[in-house]
Amino acid sequence: MHAVTFGSEGEFDAYLTLCDHNEVVLIQFKADWCKKCCSVANDLESKMVDGVNWLAVDIDEFPSVAERFGVVKMPRFDIFARGHVVKRIEGVNVSTQNVLDSLKEVLEFTPPALELCADF
Repeated sequence: MHAVTFGSEGEFDAYLTLCDHNEVVLIQFKADWCKKCCSVANDLESKMVDGVNWLAVDIDEFPSVAERFGVVKMPRFDIFARGHVVKRIEGVNVSTQNVLDSLKEVLEFTPPALELCADF
C-alpha cells in the first residue's frame, strides 16, 4: 500500500474531509532530505495494516500544512480516529514497528462505523 500524496493543499484538505470520521487516518509528514522519513515510509509500504488511510505530506512542498499541524520534529506520524489525533509519533521515537504497533492499537479500540450505529 502506498501513501496518498497531493498536488495542492486544497486536495489534501478535500481528501481529509472525505475521510469518514470513523476511519483511522495516518498522516505522514516527510521531506526528501529526511533519510529516516524515507526509510520508514519504504518499510511501511510492504507492511501497512488494513483499515488505514495513509496520507503523506511533504513539509517543504506544503509548509503551511506542516505549520497548521504544528510539525517541529521529523519524521512525524499523526494517527487520527473519529476525526481527532489520538497518537503522535515523532523524532527519535519513529520506527516502522512503532508506527505499526500504534496503528494496530488504535484500530483495536476504534470500532467500525457500522458497530457505532448498531443501536439506532
